[in-house]
Amino acid sequence: DTITHQVMVLDAGTPNCCLMPHPDAGPDNSGICGLSYTMQGSQPDPGNIPTWTVTSGLGTANFSSLNDSNATVTVSQEGTYTFEWHESAGNCDSSDFVTLTFYDEPLANAGNNGEICGLSFDLQAIPSLSGSTGAWSGSGTFVPPNSPNTTVTVGSYGNYDFIWTETNGVCSNQDTVSVNF
Repeated sequence: DTITHQVMVLDAGTPNCCLMPHPDAGPDNSGICGLSYTMQGSQPDPGNIPTWTVTSGLGTANFSSLNDSNATVTVSQEGTYTFEWHESAGNCDSSDFVTLTFYDEPLANAGNNGEICGLSFDLQAIPSLSGSTGAWSGSGTFVPPNSPNTTVTVGSYGNYDFIWTETNGVCSNQDTVSVNF
């Protein structure tokens, strides 16, 4: 039996020519509020060449620097994306992957302040995102409580503040409307 070995001779100046890189793309995160995130990749060994790339996702991704382990990535739309942190050391290379889920941040709009003669008022919030949810809070009874367009009834005359909270995934935002009854 003949055993054949192949040997590649590298220039002595080739950085880390014999050390396999061990990149770490950082922890997965399923709750990023907003469309930007600071990556948490491992620092490459001296002389190694690192690169971020997006391998899957609904939209596009732009990095503040493709070679910075802590680059900021900005995606074009919410959803789940997978990113590769690749490191090359001469003829050796290795990759690690991280999965991140981004959510659009809502911008709550509770509607216009109002004044009414009576103890009931029609609140009219304006949702900022399709598919977001919301809820009213404050001193009063809301029917229905989770609808942007609801009727609030209070127990006595006076000035009241009502809060509309709009939620999208892990992101939420609030706005206040004042009503004088």
